[in-house]
Amino acid sequence: MSQLPIETLLQNLRHLRLKDMADHLPNILDEAQKQRQGHLGFLSSLLEAQLQGAQQRSLNQRLKKGCFSSSMTSKTSIGISSRPSRGASEKP
Repeated sequence: MSQLPIETLLQNLRHLRLKDMADHLPNILDEAQKQRQGHLGFLSSLLEAQLQGAQQRSLNQRLKKGCFSSSMTSKTSIGISSRPSRGASEKP
């Protein structure tokens, strides 16, 4: 007996290392059907899930390589203060 189309699609996505697409496919497919979304809208949502996952993994890797805690914000990790800086014309 052959696989169902959704199972084949999930298998192919994982084989292509598109894990986030595979993980989100059932939910995105259900949502697209509920909203009567077209093919382009469905595909856009699926690609957005993959893109967000890739961006999150990239950020996590950079934080790990930089020895930053994941709870640190970008401002604290580069030492930016919330206080206004002194201008060139101001005296210390």
